[in-house]
Amino acid sequence: MPTAAMAGRSALVVGDNATNRRVLNHQLAGWGLTTTCVAGPEEALQLLADGATFDLAVLDMHMPVMDGDQLAVALQALPSGRNMPMVMLRSLGPLPTPRSGAAFAAVLTKPVKLAALLTAVRGALGGMARTAMSAPLDAADGSADGPGLRVLLAEDNPVNQKVATLMLARLGYDADAVDNGEEAVAAVAASRYDLVLMDIHMPRMDGLAATRYIRSEVPASRQPHIVALTASAMLEDRQACAEAGMNGYLVKPFRQEQLAAVLNAVAPAGELTVGVGTPTVRDGAVEDVAAAAVAPQRPSPSPSPSP
Repeated sequence: MPTAAMAGRSALVVGDNATNRRVLNHQLAGWGLTTTCVAGPEEALQLLADGATFDLAVLDMHMPVMDGDQLAVALQALPSGRNMPMVMLRSLGPLPTPRSGAAFAAVLTKPVKLAALLTAVRGALGGMARTAMSAPLDAADGSADGPGLRVLLAEDNPVNQKVATLMLARLGYDADAVDNGEEAVAAVAASRYDLVLMDIHMPRMDGLAATRYIRSEVPASRQPHIVALTASAMLEDRQACAEAGMNGYLVKPFRQEQLAAVLNAVAPAGELTVGVGTPTVRDGAVEDVAAAAVAPQRPSPSPSPSP
């Protein structure tokens, strides 16, 4: 039976399956916990980034964009999630061995038995020793061997930046990250990058202005491929990206397979990411990026943007 110590405690439930979320919510609420259920990692990260705190997190292992193990690492990196115990729910099959070394109070196999969930929740809230899961994930899901590309991520939203950085890390890339267009320009001027993932809407200097500046001021021998990160895929947006000198774009939210396709297109021959299946293309974005990245556009120099 539930203990008095469980009453009034708070739990964060993260999973993309609505039925599973409802079942978990019902079970946890029945034990006296106050639950917050979200459908994906981005929402969970935003909650903690905004200062929300929870006594426990229950994470599904298999989710799009970011799996449960990657989400655990991201949550633990935030101040309000540093000491939050976590329970992982996985599908039936070989035990996944996430590469991050994230620690969990328990790892349960779905469908989860009520008694097992109760034991796991009790243990997590009571400070049960956590289990490290440190072996690497299988690379067949689209992970890369980490070819020698230098990648710069320009993204002002801290949650989006963390998600993209973790996706790149899983693909084998230790990317540099900046928060606005001015910092992106300064980074490209100071260091050589093969690929810049450039958010369009950023403070101080937006992605289009930053791209125009890079194309006009950086020597041709050091010009990077620049791929726009945008929430819009309208024809006029695509034209604006091309006119600024971008090689293509990714529509947000994008998946790891789509990002891997972009990296494949930029990588030199013989250094392509292996094991990547055909990505699901949204509005043709990945196809456009792959084609453009092979033959990058080099517009004629244009005047520097005004401050």
